[in-house]
Amino acid sequence: MAQSTSRAGVTVVTPAGLGVAVVFLWALATQLTTQGIAGLFGGLGLHHGVGGLLARLLPAALLLAIGEGLRQGRTWARWTAIALALLVSVSGVLRALAVATGHGLPHRVVLSLLIELTFAPWIALRLSAPRTAAWFALASDRGGAPRAVRTGPRWLAALLVWSVPWGVAVALSQSLHG
Repeated sequence: MAQSTSRAGVTVVTPAGLGVAVVFLWALATQLTTQGIAGLFGGLGLHHGVGGLLARLLPAALLLAIGEGLRQGRTWARWTAIALALLVSVSGVLRALAVATGHGLPHRVVLSLLIELTFAPWIALRLSAPRTAAWFALASDRGGAPRAVRTGPRWLAALLVWSVPWGVAVALSQSLHG
């Protein structure tokens, strides 16, 4: 059953996990961009040229596009984000299994592993929720009402305020030695 609220006699369906999913994608894009730029100057322990920058900026642009598609209620972006979250979750489980079998865990991947084991599966679960599917179905209609709820400047600013620091934090954490 889709969660809904009533505003002035109009039922509004609200999505589950949409904001966290957009922040996740945009933070990953920020991480890749930060690492790409830093690597040009030997920062964060990275040393690469323009090729390394492009190798990070192209996926970052794709992640930004998927996040924007989610924000606008595009069904293709929902399914893409679910698939990416599941892939990241599987990666985290495999890494955790490696640690459990005696392989060490470098300090630089602790934050990434925590995100892979917590946020990624949560995002896949919430984006798969019936109420989220209902919101995307409404958002893809020509009416556009749900889109207006999630694409305003205040919501965009909030997403950026969360995405950029998280992406930079993960990029910095991955540069730790040990």
